[in-house]
Amino acid sequence: MDAKPALGALLKHGVPKVLNAERLVMAFPPESFFGRQAETHDARAGVSEVAARVLGGRPEVVITYAVEAVEQGKTLVQVEQERRDARIEATREKALSHPVVKEAAALFAIPTESLRVHVELE
Repeated sequence: MDAKPALGALLKHGVPKVLNAERLVMAFPPESFFGRQAETHDARAGVSEVAARVLGGRPEVVITYAVEAVEQGKTLVQVEQERRDARIEATREKALSHPVVKEAAALFAIPTESLRVHVELE
């Protein structure tokens, strides 16, 4: 989706339900703005074109709307947020376990759990 960033941004809000060379089904919440945008002919054609390069076939692109479908899966935005949160937590733990931080905390009698760590990614 690097060649079509706007399309990629739309699809991040859907949940992939079927993904193969014949069929690509994305579920969105009912009345989703992103789903309606992804449903346009140009968007479906763009998805099909990119999928053909990745999957080796030009799949039929289907956009569905269902609360259950979305609740049972994770959107790409949710997956990315979970990964980001995990990276932040890992960085925080690494900082708190650093010998200099531990030494400073001991010197000032501050439990490391109460230290605040500001993490900036990218």
